[in-house]
Amino acid sequence: MVGFPLAATIVGFAGTDTRSITIPYRILVFSLATLILLTGLLSPLRGKPSVILLLFFCLYFFRLFYDTNFANNQFAPDALQFFLVATMMPAFAIALTLDHKFDEALFASRLLLAAALSVVGYNVLIYTGRISPEYGARASLTALNPIALGHVAATACIAATYIAMYRRKLVWILIAVLTLTISLPTLIAAGSRGPMVALAAALIWFGMTNKKRALVIIPALTLGAFLLPQDALLIERFRAVFIGLDLSSLARLELQEAALADFMENPFFGKHFMDASFGEGSWPHNYFLEAAMAMGVPGLVLASMLVIGSFKAAVTCVNQTNPLLVALLVQTLVAAQFSGSLFGNEKLFALFSAVLALEKLNKRQAYVSNEPREPNTRRAIKSIRVSGFSR
Repeated sequence: MVGFPLAATIVGFAGTDTRSITIPYRILVFSLATLILLTGLLSPLRGKPSVILLLFFCLYFFRLFYDTNFANNQFAPDALQFFLVATMMPAFAIALTLDHKFDEALFASRLLLAAALSVVGYNVLIYTGRISPEYGARASLTALNPIALGHVAATACIAATYIAMYRRKLVWILIAVLTLTISLPTLIAAGSRGPMVALAAALIWFGMTNKKRALVIIPALTLGAFLLPQDALLIERFRAVFIGLDLSSLARLELQEAALADFMENPFFGKHFMDASFGEGSWPHNYFLEAAMAMGVPGLVLASMLVIGSFKAAVTCVNQTNPLLVALLVQTLVAAQFSGSLFGNEKLFALFSAVLALEKLNKRQAYVSNEPREPNTRRAIKSIRVSGFSR
């Protein structure tokens, strides 16, 4: 969830080439996922990946494979490699290994500390003069653009909110408050609208799905909206939406219009994972539109079924036992409507995988606990005979 931002922070402190740290990080994640899957050879793994997710991955893999070997898309080989190493393998590892021992409170603590380290690291780099903001006045790191940095700060806020509401120890509450105090200004400094919208959606979901949480979160969000600095770049960029689109928004809209045209031109099989004529990084930056462009109607249907299935799982059982995972899923899904690609959205597919796996686990446990037990016939007969003899 926040491993790459931590690697990007280390790059800032080390002052080395970005790839010298981020590539070993990706290799580490892939190696851990592979090692987890190989443990299944020694003892059966408890989990089962979602069939819908498996079909989606197979179809998307075929698209990337075709674009690499037959369509000669120059950007497809890197996308295929990243998809296999950083997105698909970790998602499968999560699905196959999540079980009843998963401790969300422990996960939340680790997530909070990791996200807080990344945000604090950025601020230390700024105040010590080791880096300066890029992209105008927007906060960023050499290996982390403003959107990614904004989402790290948003994730830190979500984890801090969970910790503040569920951990009773004073030290954890203080850590959560300090994390919020540092992360919110960083989110504003990043100047990205997507992370702010994603954070608001995640916290609203987190609050509205529980009355006790709603009594705290909804007033806090309302008060926070009035306390936002009106002269901040982020607020100016939100205002610009109602006045006129900026250059980045216009460019993204052009990409999305082209993606829609590609889908209409090839509705059954899709056209390509991205239009290479637009240059590097020119995917539609929209989860549903990219699925339709890349895989046609089948891909769009599978993408929609993943969302519907995940939130059905959340409403029926997962949100009661693992509200943090569902809140993070809301954040990443909302983020996927504004930025990112399918092959590179490892967080979204990891959370899809986790939520769907937990649904199966909860249903399995409910079935086992409700399964009627057959009486021991011999013991029952012996009991009857003894009671009859006594009488």
